[in-house]
Amino acid sequence: MSKEILRQLNRKIRSLRPKFPTDAVCQVFRDSGLLEIGFLSRCCKNDLNGSCMMCDYGCAADIKPQEKYLGEMKHILDSADTPVECLLLCTNGSFFDAGQIPTSLFKEILALAGQYDIPTIEFETHYLDVSSEKLSMIQETLPGKHIIIEMGLESVDPLYQENVLMKNIDLPTYEKTIWAIQQCGFEVETNIMVGLPFLNAGEQMRAAFDAVMWSFAHQCKVVLFPINIKPYTVLMQMYKKKMYAPVSHWLLIFLLDSIPVEKLDAVTIAWYGNREETYDGSDSSTVFPSACPHCQEKLMRFYSDFLSDTNCERRKNLIAQLKAACKCTCPAKQIDLLNQPDTKSFETRYTSYCETLKREFIDKEDWDV
Repeated sequence: MSKEILRQLNRKIRSLRPKFPTDAVCQVFRDSGLLEIGFLSRCCKNDLNGSCMMCDYGCAADIKPQEKYLGEMKHILDSADTPVECLLLCTNGSFFDAGQIPTSLFKEILALAGQYDIPTIEFETHYLDVSSEKLSMIQETLPGKHIIIEMGLESVDPLYQENVLMKNIDLPTYEKTIWAIQQCGFEVETNIMVGLPFLNAGEQMRAAFDAVMWSFAHQCKVVLFPINIKPYTVLMQMYKKKMYAPVSHWLLIFLLDSIPVEKLDAVTIAWYGNREETYDGSDSSTVFPSACPHCQEKLMRFYSDFLSDTNCERRKNLIAQLKAACKCTCPAKQIDLLNQPDTKSFETRYTSYCETLKREFIDKEDWDV
């Protein structure tokens, strides 16, 4: 029952969300050798059904003509001022979903990507949208390319999957999808969220660590996403009511430190405060992971250094150097939170918070989004 409260509130909040500007065709993000092109499309299925209480990919009024997307993509690729080592193709949801990226457009995007001397092509998609048809198209159109399929996993705990994420992730089916992708000779990356709501710090740490180790056991690399609190999400409303605190950067650092050193080359970090998507005319801003002024700059430099050097031992040394260099109280505070016992179970907290959200938002006609 509580889960339906979250879905209802999700849908209510998103009904107030502005759509992408009508002239917006693609979103672009560039970071060193990575070039990400997001094809703006109609609403994601999970967004529509009220899932993903912390996620906001946004939505366009509808799908644009094919030539618009391809022309924009070609312009972006031709304008790249430094070599592109990895081209990440995504949309505001799931790139393999024909409801967002029609199959004819999917084929043309692959063909255009294949015309450029880019060694790695990556796709971000929901695992249920992965099909043998789409995988065969990639094999046929992009021979010789290093292909990565990136899929949301977030957590391997069925309790959190069912009640927090609500994205219909069934682990046995997910495993079969991983196997099908790997059988094509493609690499799999799993997206894992750090800082899930309704969990205390210790539970957040264990949930992320368990998902990381599950991914390694299935020969997948991982992308760690410390949660950003975005406008037009349930999580933002929880934050405003002091029901959720921004995840500390140090939770992510201690998580990295807990990963076996020989696996550190299989880890990427994203959305650590290095990017923000805003709405035109909105005064709402994303709330990034937290740090004090004394360690913030060191943390940003660490992330940059960590991502630019994939050597396991050197990455481990970077973590040790960061911990030694930060003399503020942030690390100690995070350790205290990790060790703090909680007398309330997840189920008790979850039910209580959902009832509060219902009372504060769903039952009210007027409230500030």
